[in-house]
Amino acid sequence: MGPVRRVVLFSKVPRLGAVKTRLSVRIAPAEALTIYCAFLADQLSLLDTLSAEPGVHVELCLDRPWTPVEARLDARISRFAFALQGPGDLGQRLDRAIARGLGEGARSVVVIGADCPTLPISHLHRAQRILDGPAEVVLGPAEDGGYVLIGLSLRAPALFAGIPWGTSEVLSATRRKIAEAGLAAEELEPWYDIDTPADLARLHSELSSAAVAARAPETARVLGCRPDGTGL
Repeated sequence: MGPVRRVVLFSKVPRLGAVKTRLSVRIAPAEALTIYCAFLADQLSLLDTLSAEPGVHVELCLDRPWTPVEARLDARISRFAFALQGPGDLGQRLDRAIARGLGEGARSVVVIGADCPTLPISHLHRAQRILDGPAEVVLGPAEDGGYVLIGLSLRAPALFAGIPWGTSEVLSATRRKIAEAGLAAEELEPWYDIDTPADLARLHSELSSAAVAARAPETARVLGCRPDGTGL
């Protein structure tokens, strides 16, 4: 394969009642599923764009084998080869994906999730440039205390062990692990993912921007947004 930068999209296979469950306090599970499918579609578009760049390899990493969801999304998924995350907690699965990428010849591996459909492509480009330099780790902090992006140029399983996944302590615990391991790290500008009704309301508001709507057109369509600040 030669030296490449790998970008991995971590995603659940969309299933009713299994995705965006915290949104279901305000919306029906079927609507939460539709929204998650839109997030995933927009992140697949990001992978498409990145895959056209020289020296970049993209991978879709799923929690289980794909099962049909909706025709539009099924057709898009079929264009991607995908890997399975495998067993274990999120840390074990992240470490496994990074180890696979590095083991297959990538000089760096950056992982993002499906829950941040407006994450700018510039964040990915900056993460790759950071890992091309002296830094061994790059983090994209999330505003809720987690992270929306992590990238490494070497395997460091200690960064993923003993992390309180799903809490507001993920980022601070990961920073401590990086310091304990003596690794050189840089951080990107914070971003946000979509977990709660408040996050969804913020996303709806920000999709009134033409630039944001262009980055996440499927999400804008599903949420009924258009770039004049109104719904359809």
